[in-house]
Parts: sequence; structure tokens; C-alpha cells
Amino acid sequence: MKKKSSGQIPSIDFDLRQLEIFRKVVELESFSKAAEAVSLAQASVSERIATLENMVGTRLLDRLGRQVVPTRAGELLYKHALLLLDRSS
Repeated sequence: MKKKSSGQIPSIDFDLRQLEIFRKVVELESFSKAAEAVSLAQASVSERIATLENMVGTRLLDRLGRQVVPTRAGELLYKHALLLLDRSS
């Protein structure tokens, strides 16, 4: 996270690939299914989501056994991710 001059909101640097992976996890409610969909190992998907959560400073997904559901912050990021990914394609 980069800090800007006082009074401004800090920026967060992440790439569209992270958002694409996050979107798949939310939509498929599973790290393993998302990993298959984006052609990555499940461990890599988990690591990328953990990195994204660290970058934004909050948990984005609740892990309920094998099912994954977005937190309130995750739902917000998901909505914005859809817009950004739609604009980039």
C-alpha cells in the first residue's frame, strides 16, 4: 500500500489477474474449482487471495468448510472487480 500526501486515501496496487482469480473464487464458491477454471494450482489461488486480503487490510472471503463466501468487504470488491474486468476486456 502506498501512502499519498495527508488527507488523501492511500492507493492499493494490484493487478487485474488477482481480481480475475478473486472473481472466480466468489462465483464458484471454491478455491479448487476456481484454480481449475483459471489454470492454476489451488495453493497458488489461495496464496493470491491471501496477498489480496493483506493488501486491502481485511478478510474478503469466509471459508466455511469446502464452501467459500464473500464477506461484506468481499462483496463490495467483487462488484468493483466485475466493473473493472468488464472495462478491461
